[in-house]
Amino acid sequence: MQRFNLTIVKQFWSIAQRYWSSDEKWRARGLLLLVVLLSLGYTGLSVLLNNKRGALISALSAKDEAVFWQTILVFVGTLVVYAPLYAGYVYLRDRLGLRWRQWLTEDFTDRYFENRAFYQLNYSDANIDNPDQRITEDVKSFTQESLGLLLAVVDALLAIAPSAPYFGVFPHP
Repeated sequence: MQRFNLTIVKQFWSIAQRYWSSDEKWRARGLLLLVVLLSLGYTGLSVLLNNKRGALISALSAKDEAVFWQTILVFVGTLVVYAPLYAGYVYLRDRLGLRWRQWLTEDFTDRYFENRAFYQLNYSDANIDNPDQRITEDVKSFTQESLGLLLAVVDALLAIAPSAPYFGVFPHP
């Protein structure tokens, strides 16, 4: 099994930190914070929906009409809050990804055209075709995959946090 490669993390950060410490850093960090907060909200509601789904099935099995209708009301109320929360999460996540992608693409293309560097690149390797297009595609891939990975880790941590006491991670209150 291959060990964790710290060089890859350093290379990733050397590219990513340009945006996260740029003149747009506060807007980017604010959007990221909002995305994480919305993720926390909809993950919590997902746990609640899952619990209510179990209560609904139990009420149906026990033929308890009062508990059934009470659970349905909580379920519907939760869905009314959950849907816009999740939509806001997806919108802001994509908005953050787009802003990061635009900024990083402009940064790389500016550096590509700076001091006529594109001439050096064209003469040094004739096999490189459409370097400006490759820059935009690579930046798109970098930003989408990086943001997706970060948010998947955050979502996974938020999803397992409610069950952490059951696994001995945190003591019971």
